[in-house]
Amino acid sequence: MHIPWNRKRAEVLRSLFVCAAICAGITILQLNRQQCSSALGPGTEAEQPLVFIGGHPRSGTTLLRVLLDVHPRIRCGPETHLIPRMLNELLTFQTGSTRQRLTEAGLYPQAIHTAAAAFIRTLIEQAGPPARILCNKDPLAFSQLELLSEIFPNARFVHMVRDGRAVTASMINGGGGGGGNDIGGGVGVGGGVGGGVGGGGGVGGVGGGGGGGGGGKFL
Repeated sequence: MHIPWNRKRAEVLRSLFVCAAICAGITILQLNRQQCSSALGPGTEAEQPLVFIGGHPRSGTTLLRVLLDVHPRIRCGPETHLIPRMLNELLTFQTGSTRQRLTEAGLYPQAIHTAAAAFIRTLIEQAGPPARILCNKDPLAFSQLELLSEIFPNARFVHMVRDGRAVTASMINGGGGGGGNDIGGGVGVGGGVGGGVGGGGGVGGVGGGGGGGGGGKFL
């Protein structure tokens, strides 16, 4: 069937118009997102998504950090050990006479959380080069996971789970401790990192493979 030239031309122009409209819409959405981030100012959650990795020491948290650090848009960096300590201190601000004194001074929990969020975000941002997605790996921080999720309600949390027997063997062979290298000790990754990391997609769990390897859980 022969299609007239004028009709072909009209279809091509219509397709180009649709493509141009889609590109323009995407550009407008990106500009609006940038304007919203600028309006909110520094220290807000609109700046960059945060990903927290935690779990029992020697459960594979370092392995996941290394895997994520390979991605050009993600930066995790080493443990700071400061965030778990700060979270423990924050708990003392929310109970007993300390909370009463702060409340009388006009420092309510929300104000404390805002200050803590700015401090923790600054630590993570300054711990390495800039990246689209910032990640923090402090296994012991998950002992205060509820508080951490209150401070960063839009963050993504990955809880590493590994067979307790493999964890114990790894701690014995590797000298134990929460700050050691938990890549060793036979951590096996069977499914790889799935799900991808995106603005709203979160972080995919690590598949529980052989060799006593653990897996990730969304929280």
